[in-house]
Amino acid sequence: RNSIGIGTSRIASMTGGGTTTAGTSGRLASTEEYNGNVISAGGNMATARQSPSGTGPLTAGLALGGTTSGGEVKTSEEYDGSSWSSGGTANVTGGEHSGMCGTQTDAVSAGGYVGAYQTQIEDYDGTSWSDTGVDLAASKAYLGAAGTSNDCIFFGGYPQSNNAVNGKSTEEFDGTSISTVNSMSNTRNVFQSAGTKEDVILTGGNRIANNDSEYWNGTSWATGP
Repeated sequence: RNSIGIGTSRIASMTGGGTTTAGTSGRLASTEEYNGNVISAGGNMATARQSPSGTGPLTAGLALGGTTSGGEVKTSEEYDGSSWSSGGTANVTGGEHSGMCGTQTDAVSAGGYVGAYQTQIEDYDGTSWSDTGVDLAASKAYLGAAGTSNDCIFFGGYPQSNNAVNGKSTEEFDGTSISTVNSMSNTRNVFQSAGTKEDVILTGGNRIANNDSEYWNGTSWATGP
């Protein structure tokens, strides 16, 4: 679907937005929820979005950005477990798949593609977005993220330059500063990941060119099956 992922448990999660097999002409506003046993329809987003980002638990989720019929957007929507409502509009980040951490009322978003690849990290307080004054080392989109708004990692993604380094880098953000830590084994973008800042699993990437997985233990990455 090229969609958001929301939820902090395998028995309470959601995917939403994205596209059908028709590609950009088939952008979706629909969502689906999983309770550990069955998948059921969730509330429709107000705007059909391809490649948005998401964070938060199922009953208090946050979606940002994506591409609509009018191009990349920086608007956000908030989910209460049954319906979506408009959230704040980011200043720079958003568009095509930024990296997001945190909750509906305390989140950060890094990078994304909005007319160009972005480096900025912005903070959301449940009402408005503001620049943290801290940037990623390279402009990129389609990156992964895990953790809270002031204790998270950003990893992988499609960078504007030096993919051999920036496409597999891991950066640790503490709310006021950012530092580079151990890189992934492979360059990856458009992958799936889940977990916490100390325990992440990711799989795939590079539009299915990589079909293996990697694990993060809070310090370094290791190859998975």
